[in-house]
Amino acid sequence: MPQDTTGEAELEVVGVAHGGYGIGRVDGRVCFIPYALPGDVLRVEALRESKGVLWGAIAERICPSPHLIEAPCPCFGDCGSCTWLHFAYPAQQDWKCRIVRDCFVR
Repeated sequence: MPQDTTGEAELEVVGVAHGGYGIGRVDGRVCFIPYALPGDVLRVEALRESKGVLWGAIAERICPSPHLIEAPCPCFGDCGSCTWLHFAYPAQQDWKCRIVRDCFVR
């Protein structure tokens, strides 16, 4: 059963999961963060914990990813339709290939 978790932590995003969630670690536990990109250094607010995995939200982007661009849509982040509009396209292609490759390896 998911638990509400409070607190903040600083982490570096090291990857992207299926669905566009950035992946980092807090105290050795995996943390999924929406709208986070590989290379971001973030202050993350922990929102909940489920099955040993943390789910967080960006409280502050301390050092932005080199792949971060300005999203061309004014609704980005609000409507929930597009999760990677702020991700430079060549980097998107690379990470999407990694995600698919990882699915076959597993």
